[in-house]
Amino acid sequence: MLWEMSNSEWVLSFGFIGCLTYMVGWFCDGILKHGGFGHFGNWLLLLIGAYGAMYGYNLYGYKIDINPLFSLSVISGVTCAFFLLACSVKRVFE
Repeated sequence: MLWEMSNSEWVLSFGFIGCLTYMVGWFCDGILKHGGFGHFGNWLLLLIGAYGAMYGYNLYGYKIDINPLFSLSVISGVTCAFFLLACSVKRVFE
């Protein structure tokens, strides 16, 4: 579970997820132009979505290391859905 991780595992997790979500946020900013939130905003939304998905995934009792492909699919899907929802809300209230 997430709350069983040591400090070094948290730092490694944040480093990997932080770099990966920043790259995807930068890529999304290039595609969306004015529809997105900029590099930093996209990164922050994707990071919140990824950690929220991991937390929710753990609350259902799944461990991330049991089936890595399934875990990655669930976390990526929820992160993408959260980002698309945020972009849709921005577009509606613009």
